[in-house]
Formats: sequence, structure tokens, C-alpha cells
Amino acid sequence: MEEIRKKEIHHRIKNNLQVISTLLYLESGNFTDENVITAFRESQYRVKSMTLVHEKLYQSEDMVSVDFADYIQNLADYLLQSYSMGHGEVSLKLDVEKIFLGMDTAVPLGIIINELISNSLKHAFTKEEEGQIYIKLQSSEEYPAR
Repeated sequence: MEEIRKKEIHHRIKNNLQVISTLLYLESGNFTDENVITAFRESQYRVKSMTLVHEKLYQSEDMVSVDFADYIQNLADYLLQSYSMGHGEVSLKLDVEKIFLGMDTAVPLGIIINELISNSLKHAFTKEEEGQIYIKLQSSEEYPAR
């Protein structure tokens, strides 16, 4: 019964996040200002980062923690593909320790990483410029991963 309940909750969250993403997409069609359209698109990317966390949680063995290294890889790949139009060759280098995080930590940290990668892709490189985004994440003894 507990397993069925968890699957139902996951399904509802995933559907709600998809509805939000679709509404953002549809609403962006009402505007012609490129800055407004970009703001809607970036909001969709933030929703996608939360969706990925929930997918990773659902795929996890304990359904309580997320393999954050795997999550970062998936999120970064998604963002690189999303922002790739018109950019030079921007590569990603990950130095990420295998860390398992609970939802209360994974969601806000995922949004922060989303913003860091997005801002790097938008502002750190010219359209023709090549570059590399380097992400390092490790736990410390002072702040162990949870």
C-alpha cells in the first residue's frame, strides 16, 4: 500500500510540474518581446530542474534521497542542449562526488545549479566562443551530505 501511495504522489507531482511547464509555454506565445519570451523559457527550465529531482527520487531505491551526481549530469546535459543554439562549443566538466541528498536539499540546490549553468551559458561566452563550465561538488567533514 505504501508503494502504491508513493507512486501516486510521484505521478501527481510529475503531472503538476508538466502542467506548469505547458502553461508557461502557452503563455509565452502571447508575447512578441524576446525578453519576455526568454523569461518564460527560463522559468520552464527551472520547472524541468525540479521535475528531474522528482524523477531521480522516484528511481532511487529508498525513494527518500537522490543520487545528486547523476542528477547534476542530467540537468547539465539538458541545459547544454537547451541553450546550445547560437553558441560556440561549450563543454562541461564535472567533478562531483557521489552524494545522496534528500528533497529538502536537492530541490533548492538543483535550482541554484540550474541558475549557475544557465547564467554561464548566457553571459560567460560570446556566441562563437568556446569554453568550459566546471562544476565541483563534494561533501566536507564539517557539512556531511544528508
